[in-house]
Amino acid sequence: MNMMTKMNGTAGRPAAAELLRSARVTRGYSIDDVALTCGLTADEVQAVESGADDDAGRITRVAAALGLSADDVLPSAG
Repeated sequence: MNMMTKMNGTAGRPAAAELLRSARVTRGYSIDDVALTCGLTADEVQAVESGADDDAGRITRVAAALGLSADDVLPSAG
């Protein structure tokens, strides 16, 4: 178990958070834009992007709003 896993509880999710934030900024979308597209609140999107929320369902919804698949942002199980 690495240090990020100990700190965040789930391996790979901090990387997913940064990837999602980077993808949003690169595409020129605001947090509100993404929230509207994926049906989450702006606070929920911000929590996903910061790594505070590591729920796979919400991560997947944000990824889809940015044109990414779950496979692009979540580590494979196995």
